[in-house]
Amino acid sequence: GYSPFYGNSKLISVTIGNEVTSIGANAFRDCENLQSINIPNNVLSVNENAFSGCSSLASVSLGEQITAVASSTFLGCKSLESIVIPNSVTSIGNSAFSGCSGLVSLVIPNSVTSIGSSAFSGCKGLYSLTIGDGVSSIGNSAFYGCTNLNSVIIPNGVTSIGSSAFSGCSGLESVVIGNGVTEIGSSTFSGCTALTDLTIGSSVSSIGSSAFANCNDIESIYALNTKAITCDESIFATDTYNNATLYVPEGREQAYAKATPWSKFYIQTITEPTESYDVTIGSAGYATLYLDYAVERPRGVEAYYISHVAGNAAIMKAVWDYIPANTRVILRGAKGTYTFTSTTEDVEPISENLLRGTTVDKEIRAQSNTTYYALGRVDGVVGLYRAELNNGYFFNNANKASLALTSETEEDDDEGQLARSFILRFPDGTATSMAEVM
Repeated sequence: GYSPFYGNSKLISVTIGNEVTSIGANAFRDCENLQSINIPNNVLSVNENAFSGCSSLASVSLGEQITAVASSTFLGCKSLESIVIPNSVTSIGNSAFSGCSGLVSLVIPNSVTSIGSSAFSGCKGLYSLTIGDGVSSIGNSAFYGCTNLNSVIIPNGVTSIGSSAFSGCSGLESVVIGNGVTEIGSSTFSGCTALTDLTIGSSVSSIGSSAFANCNDIESIYALNTKAITCDESIFATDTYNNATLYVPEGREQAYAKATPWSKFYIQTITEPTESYDVTIGSAGYATLYLDYAVERPRGVEAYYISHVAGNAAIMKAVWDYIPANTRVILRGAKGTYTFTSTTEDVEPISENLLRGTTVDKEIRAQSNTTYYALGRVDGVVGLYRAELNNGYFFNNANKASLALTSETEEDDDEGQLARSFILRFPDGTATSMAEVM
């Protein structure tokens, strides 16, 4: 029922019986020492604020009969590191996970059709985000202030993105807005200060004011609509007009050149990439790669991304015939030079990737809660080793990848903090070790 355990600070664990079908509003609200909860399949509904303010809640299992995550259900659950949203869920309510600053990765399944306002706002640790193909609407401020989010792919099923939906996502480097979106709201991506690459889908006809304000580092804008998109000059920062290149469909250069504010850009035609990139793998047998275009994986080299870390191991997943654009990977192969050639194949993107990268040599301002790791070999062991910062900056070489993980404290030596290094654990169960290095 309603508020039965509201504010019970002594409650540590709960077992939900197999006859329970509903958990009422505020049921466990502000139970600040509750650590885990398993909601069985017999539960059909969990109501508003049921677990909001449970600041110690680190583990949640949602039953497979729940159709909605109600408003503010897990509001302020700052210790929550992961959540599996079952395929039965069709909607995520307003502020459902707002302030869950420990949440690192998130997969929104295809069953979900709507993401409410402020649903994940303030999830500062969120790095990896997959939005399912079934989502049609993203509410106002849905991911506001997710400062660690690195890239966003908005699928073609989304038709509307609310105001300030990704505002203040200061770590966001690349954004792909799917072809189903018709309108981008005001201030949607404002304050995304790390944004360099932007793709605007072919159905976008209007963009609200200040949509990309204070995004001063944008280098490339791909506007896929054959008609010049309606918007005013405030959507971009002055530096963007001065420094970014606008790419438009072939034959549409004049249409954009005659329209405000697009006429302020240097305009190029979108062409199919014919690029290639050579990677040299040394005697250790490993290298990293990041390209902003899709490539075919050459024979003799394997490619992997990192889905998550467990203990001192980085868990690898394989990338098969083609490496998608904007995908950071670790390569494994015999010593030699390999050519990665661009492809026109429709390559499905990968979102649940903890690796980061840049296409240019770049000094990245380190965030206080983030630790950076680079691929290396120490005492004969290949792994990801904690990188030294230079005056508060981490240096990333062009077209290389690194690992970045959030930490709740800056004290490196305290018990329970992030490891100083990670071995690489592959899908076949093998892991990097001295015996593997030639």
